[in-house]
Amino acid sequence: MVTSRKMLRFYWMDNFKPVTYFWSILLLVDIAQVVIMLYFPEIMNSTNSFLFSANFGAIAIYLLVYGILIATNSFPLMMSFGIPRQKFYLSVIGTTAILCAAMALMQNIVVYVGYGVTSLLGHSIEESIPAFLSLWYSQFAFYLFDMFLFILLGTVFYRFGTLPGLITIAFYVLILNLSPGNMDFAENFELSAPGMSNVMVSHLFLGLTVILIGIGWMLYRRAPVRTY
Repeated sequence: MVTSRKMLRFYWMDNFKPVTYFWSILLLVDIAQVVIMLYFPEIMNSTNSFLFSANFGAIAIYLLVYGILIATNSFPLMMSFGIPRQKFYLSVIGTTAILCAAMALMQNIVVYVGYGVTSLLGHSIEESIPAFLSLWYSQFAFYLFDMFLFILLGTVFYRFGTLPGLITIAFYVLILNLSPGNMDFAENFELSAPGMSNVMVSHLFLGLTVILIGIGWMLYRRAPVRTY
């Protein structure tokens, strides 16, 4: 238990500055977009829903990059400290869940505060906002799936090399192109899209995440420890 707490603290310290910088830049961009929308509408012809939906993509990209780094860098580092594989993987699950939940909560706050400010300043809101908990849950489920998808990708690259990793990327692209319309990832970044408020889609993302976690553990439990 003590080891797990120390590992979570390590991940917290490792994430604090990057997350702070990330959100500082994202908030500055959001504020600039709101100012342009209110006072220079001819420059940016946009609805409120689209205005804040860019954040969803930025957060997803941040999490997928961090997921790959966890898979390729954190594993050999933790093994060099003598951390058992099971505790390492449990700490990865815990850290990922906390980070995704925090990212979803922060984005919810941005959306609700942003909509409130623009409404008070006289800009009409054309799209309704999903309920706070529903919006948070749908984001959390997708971010968790997104991060473990790329933790698994990083694990394939780490354990098997470049060619299997590239084949995995090709498989991801194929699945993305074959996915049904209500699971379109790009559409799920829009606040008004059905996927963002569809609880069943969020449940599906969580179910797929559990499968990814299981596959990742099967790969990690016998992965060789090496650095590049």
